[in-house]
Amino acid sequence: MVAGIVAEMGDWQGTRYDKCMTAVSLTLPERRRFTAEEYHRLGEVGVLRSDERVELINGEVFHMSPIGPRHNAIVARLIRHFSKLSDRTIVWAQSSIRIDQHGEPEPDVGLLKPRADFYEDGQPEPQDTLLLVEVADTSLAFDLNIKQRYYAVHGIPETWIVDAIRKVIHVFRDPYDGEYRLVRQFTGDDLLAPLAFADDVAPVHVMIGA
Repeated sequence: MVAGIVAEMGDWQGTRYDKCMTAVSLTLPERRRFTAEEYHRLGEVGVLRSDERVELINGEVFHMSPIGPRHNAIVARLIRHFSKLSDRTIVWAQSSIRIDQHGEPEPDVGLLKPRADFYEDGQPEPQDTLLLVEVADTSLAFDLNIKQRYYAVHGIPETWIVDAIRKVIHVFRDPYDGEYRLVRQFTGDDLLAPLAFADDVAPVHVMIGA
């Protein structure tokens, strides 16, 4: 009797259950997406500590990797390199961008359209952005996949993802239909300049170190 029951259960699990799964579509629980206002409120009430490295991306709060010396050095080099453009752009260092109502990432470096108030009266948005740069070592896969696509979807004209370990700059340009159509890698003596400032040409090793 027991053997018969086991055999029937095996038949159910191996065949009948599969047939049911093909006939019924799965409905997954809906995710709770936070707005940027709710995200800030989490910090105000202490749910998110002030010393936590977090970013809001597509309504989800992500804990970011701690910043190490190599990461800091590359960011400092990039800021020094772009500072000569300060009469034509605002160099935005490790500060937030309001992508949409569900997104507030903090790129390592950004180049923004000049504004008299330096964005004191409102955070920069995609239409204010000329270039966003992310420096990555342990977060490289996340930045190359999640972040660059997120920026493409929202029309950021150019994104650089810097591989801090291999000293490679992955350049993404021309966003269209949620993807960047132009993708290239630059390293070493390769010359590179932001699209918005084609005259600001320099070897990669000068911008991020050898």
